[in-house]
Amino acid sequence: MAFPAVAYPTEHDGLMRKELDQFAATLLGHLSKEHKSDGTHKNITADSLTVTGGVRERGRPGAMGEWIPAPFSAANFVAQGGGVWTVGPAAVLRNRYTLIGSTCVWGVYLSWFSGANQLTGSATSVQIALPVPGLTFDPYQYQTGIYAQANGQRADFDAQPAGGPWIQLSQPSGPLTTGPVGFIMTLVMELLP
Repeated sequence: MAFPAVAYPTEHDGLMRKELDQFAATLLGHLSKEHKSDGTHKNITADSLTVTGGVRERGRPGAMGEWIPAPFSAANFVAQGGGVWTVGPAAVLRNRYTLIGSTCVWGVYLSWFSGANQLTGSATSVQIALPVPGLTFDPYQYQTGIYAQANGQRADFDAQPAGGPWIQLSQPSGPLTTGPVGFIMTLVMELLP
């Protein structure tokens, strides 16, 4: 769609033609600020914006700031440094995220008292993946004080990126031993572009 123009400008007398040309030039000046020559939008500048539905950005599947449930896969839960961590879907009480620009807010409630959730053997840490295509956490960040249950008792864990969409959760007091490993956490993580 091209910009509007005066149709048949030569059919108007001098004064009318001059006024129509001036109007068309003014209209074109306003339209060309935020439109391309084919009529489609380019960058738009607004003093305010009211939206009745969700706002989507960067071709992402959900609206900005809306919680999106993460699909369950047992492959998204692994033990590191020995041991095997088995997690079933009934143990995942909450696993959802929202993306806003280059920030990911990820909420996880992994039950230690219901559903299949068992670490067998000893492990230095566990890792959880957020399966979002193209998602990569910035590796230079660290969060402490994650509420956890491990080794049969309440524990504080630390969280840090472990490459791609993976978060490593470790207990500063030492390795994890056989038993359920559960978390209640909301992580705020920076994303790589």
